[in-house]
Amino acid sequence: MTLILWSITLIIALIAVYLSLKVTEEIERVAAVLTALICLIFCLFFAPLPIKIAILLLLLLSLNYTVNLISRYISSDSD
Repeated sequence: MTLILWSITLIIALIAVYLSLKVTEEIERVAAVLTALICLIFCLFFAPLPIKIAILLLLLLSLNYTVNLISRYISSDSD
């Protein structure tokens, strides 16, 4: 059951992201972005455990890469 809910919220979020990129009006764009954010939060809630772990690992690796990149930038500016 949760896999069905996860799939539905993921599809709605992807459609909302697509619409936010294609819409020209400001109100519709804000509504589409908010819908996408809410659906992505629900999608993370309904996601199976392996997907949650994979997302967590990707976030940790990207954070580590970002910190290394920033520290290199700061050290090159001080020279």
